[in-house]
Amino acid sequence: MFEPLIYTFKNFPYKSCLGLSVFEFHKLTSDFQLFQDEIIKLKPTIVIGVAKSPTNKSNFESRAVNQYNHAKKLDVGGIYEYTLDYPENGFGSIGISADFTDSFCNWTMYRISQILVGTDTRLQFIHIAEPDLPDMEKYLMYIRDNKVQYLSVSDS
Repeated sequence: MFEPLIYTFKNFPYKSCLGLSVFEFHKLTSDFQLFQDEIIKLKPTIVIGVAKSPTNKSNFESRAVNQYNHAKKLDVGGIYEYTLDYPENGFGSIGISADFTDSFCNWTMYRISQILVGTDTRLQFIHIAEPDLPDMEKYLMYIRDNKVQYLSVSDS
């Protein structure tokens, strides 16, 4: 059975909705090395990050940008953005964000994107609002049940 590598943050209030095997970030920098080791060891086809939505809307993030906390670059020599993987039409009540965040979520998306360059591993990130938790659970089940290994935008 196909298992995606799922991660979240210590303050995510809906951890029980994510399943049993979830990596939890407590301290970004030190935990990132542990997470990178997991990616290398497990070689997942897909990595899915999940965090509570800062609004009442749920979205798949469409990109990770080289920006943190409004002005700081994550990597001075890094590219401006990475395109993330997401279901072409969203999933249920979970849409697709055209904007980007520059918080801890983006920090992880950008850093993970950097280490996935040259691999076949896809990265998705969901900002979820409480009313949409059932759709997120269905989506994760859909992925885990190997009905598809990932639902993605076309690589252009």
